[in-house]
Amino acid sequence: MANEYRVGVIGSTGRGNYGHGLDTVWREFPKTKVVAVVDDNRDGLAKAVKRLGNPKGYADYRQMLEKEKLDFVSICPRWLDQHRDMMIAAAESGVRGIYQEKPLCQTLRQADEMIAACDKNNVKVAVAHQTRYSPVLSQIEQLLGDGKIGRVLEYQMHGKEDRRGGGEDLWVLGTHIFDLTQHLAGTPLWVQGYARQDGELVTQKHVKPGAEGIGLLAGDSVGGTYALPNEAFAHFRSVKNGAGQPNRFGLTIFGSAGVIKMTFGYLPTAALLPDGSWAPGRTGKKWIPITSNGLGQAETLKDGGLHAGNVLAVRDLIDRLRRMGRNPQIDFDQDVARSESEAGERNRALAWFLADFGRLLNPVEEVLSVYFRQCALSMSCRQLAESALFLAFDGTDPVTGQKMCSASRARRINALMLLCGHYDNSGQFAFEVGFPGKSGVGGGILASVPGRAAIAVWSPGLNRAGTSLLGARALAEIAQRTGWSAAAARADADLDFWPSVQPSPAGARPPAGHLQHQLGAAAHAGLEAGVGDSGQSRNRLAPEGLPPDCVAGAAVPTRHAVEPAAICRS
Repeated sequence: MANEYRVGVIGSTGRGNYGHGLDTVWREFPKTKVVAVVDDNRDGLAKAVKRLGNPKGYADYRQMLEKEKLDFVSICPRWLDQHRDMMIAAAESGVRGIYQEKPLCQTLRQADEMIAACDKNNVKVAVAHQTRYSPVLSQIEQLLGDGKIGRVLEYQMHGKEDRRGGGEDLWVLGTHIFDLTQHLAGTPLWVQGYARQDGELVTQKHVKPGAEGIGLLAGDSVGGTYALPNEAFAHFRSVKNGAGQPNRFGLTIFGSAGVIKMTFGYLPTAALLPDGSWAPGRTGKKWIPITSNGLGQAETLKDGGLHAGNVLAVRDLIDRLRRMGRNPQIDFDQDVARSESEAGERNRALAWFLADFGRLLNPVEEVLSVYFRQCALSMSCRQLAESALFLAFDGTDPVTGQKMCSASRARRINALMLLCGHYDNSGQFAFEVGFPGKSGVGGGILASVPGRAAIAVWSPGLNRAGTSLLGARALAEIAQRTGWSAAAARADADLDFWPSVQPSPAGARPPAGHLQHQLGAAAHAGLEAGVGDSGQSRNRLAPEGLPPDCVAGAAVPTRHAVEPAAICRS
């Protein structure tokens, strides 16, 4: 099998087993193969070996990780007390991706250790929060981004409130709710909560070991209030044996113009109430179903349950790994990051200013460390252009089909880039070029042409505002030759405008209407870092009109190519 990914599965019969199908999900992917499985229970291991197509069986996951060269590992047991050690061991063994059963771990310290191990070893992780990958959720995000319920005010979160209600519900099922709410609303600014046991406020006498390796646990009635960015609030509530019929396990989002209600799963039940009073009995407004096809549309998918959710999660994990593999050399430059930090007095002052107003969610130096590293990313023009394709196509990468953010968020990013992406030169850039763009003091400029392309240019000479002088001239030339502008972009833009790259006689020019000529960026016999560049066309990589000492890259999707088109140098 070509390009086969080797997968190892870790289970533990009697102590969380194999989760909710985290072992069998790999059958759905033709280029993956389970080559090894672990179970410290002899009978459980024998059954797993048979169920998974006779992979090699191990009694100890450390032994499997040492002997097998794996691309992915599934950490399947539901019991939390095993997750920390398993993930760190997997990350340090050289695997590239981990799919793990929820909840993540027992403590915040463990979570920090697990994240650090994965970051250090460049390992991607997906946790089995299946609703996060639901096609219905994508529609809900779109509705929220489009303001269908106005300004979001409150999130109401409820567990199943069955026999596990209270603290156990918060851990075992609340993990889905909190993951989804943070995904939609952002990281809480503060939280206050309570826990009661048999009507009393929880004290030391109520603390006991929780089930499923949770650790110490207390409370048969718990709740919390969370302050969220943009002055929204979230509320969680769970009471033992307090479930309705059917139960209330789900999330309700209240906005100034309406309400969205949803359950959890691969195809959660969801609906929108277009009523700012939240009182359909008084106003007569009706709930409108939300499906994978949109608001008020019939559902055409079948609910595949937890298995279908696992498939989507693993597909996302594999896709992200493939995206990493496309540009595996991308990293931040240590020296540049250090220089940014040493000369960052103004950024520090601004960060402390924001912190004083409560606008930073993490310690100042941690935020700055991430920021300085972001400022020090090292990549080619082509890689930079490819990374921004989603901004030009309403939040979705047109090459991979992966949704990176909501359409409304992509449009807002483009708007910010157009308004203030070039320091004091933003207005002039918008006037002369007309593309949303972001410049850096290293001489790079990233531009987004909605509905058309993403373009990156680089030239180290800066104008007084800190924007690349020749890079801006090159983009102005591109805008003039193509006739593109943010204002002229259209949703139904024809993507079939990048002709196939074919060798041409020396000195020949492409037809005037071809994008290669319009961009001033095409090599007649190939594309730099692109298709068929033999190195013989270097003397012809300077089309008329492109400023000297400037590198330009364009990521332009077509109906005929799997990969975006690339770049030229002059």
